[in-house]
Amino acid sequence: MQTFFLKSDRYEVILNTMNGKLVSNAPVWHQDSSAVTVVMASAGYPGSYKKGVEITGLSQVQDSGLQVFHAGTALKEGGVVSSGGRVLTVTPGGTAE
Repeated sequence: MQTFFLKSDRYEVILNTMNGKLVSNAPVWHQDSSAVTVVMASAGYPGSYKKGVEITGLSQVQDSGLQVFHAGTALKEGGVVSSGGRVLTVTPGGTAE
């Protein structure tokens, strides 16, 4: 998995977060980088929305260089379905130099 703009070791960042040491061990990021994330929400959100809607095309999206982060999804009968209002976020997976 790409680390996007994070220069620090992900394991160390997670460990420092869990141990309450993130303030004294702040992650290091690549400079002069930016990203845009698009939130994919269920129809009707933030009001009433239907759960269990099949989500297709995820492998094609990732093959195109985008990273998909799951939030309100679930596995059902071998497929991915919606299970919340904010379902996915999609972020370009470009490399930072």
